[in-house]
Amino acid sequence: MKSESIINLLVILLFLTGCEGNSVETGNSSSDSDSDSDSDSDSDSDSDSDSDSDTDADTDTDTDTDTDTDSGTAVDVVIDFDSFGDHVTIDNQYDQYAVFSSEAGNVVRTIVKASTYGTSLPNIICTYGSTSECAGDYYVDFTEPAFELSLYALGAGDTGQVAQVRVFQNGIETAVVPVTGAGDDYTPILIDLSAYPEITRIEVFNVTDAYGLGWDDFSFTVYE
Repeated sequence: MKSESIINLLVILLFLTGCEGNSVETGNSSSDSDSDSDSDSDSDSDSDSDSDSDTDADTDTDTDTDTDTDSGTAVDVVIDFDSFGDHVTIDNQYDQYAVFSSEAGNVVRTIVKASTYGTSLPNIICTYGSTSECAGDYYVDFTEPAFELSLYALGAGDTGQVAQVRVFQNGIETAVVPVTGAGDDYTPILIDLSAYPEITRIEVFNVTDAYGLGWDDFSFTVYE
């Protein structure tokens, strides 16, 4: 009987020990669950952050694209006077892009002399009238602001300053550019006004070359 009592007591002790072990394992499981929950929460937070970042990047890109398209379409224009006959008065024939005029008593006319000066064939322009021949003032008003404007002065047999070009940007006079003679009638003189964007008018004046000057090949860009 005493042996049975001892055996029963050992069984009870083993049973109680097993229950305590299960209780400890349950506690660890709860801890793991909390850890998993925190990890999931962090993951969700990171995902939200990435989403916000992507949205900001997309917005910046769209803004830049809209700005570029507002500039319009670039149109390169060359006015060379070559579709007209000799001594034709030039005024509004190119009024889609530019209108030519001159000081009182003069007109701007074509001359079939481009082969002499090395520009586009066959015509150049020159001022004619009661005050002078090829030495009068003339003006060009641009229908749309002109960018990258250039033109050629022709027949400058003198050296030093032989004329001047007054530049207007958006209706305001901003520069006076000298035209310097090469001392050679047959060398075209490039007048590069590309440093002045949005030109709305130029005035050619103070032509002092002994035999006057011709002009040709007005080249520029407009945005439509």
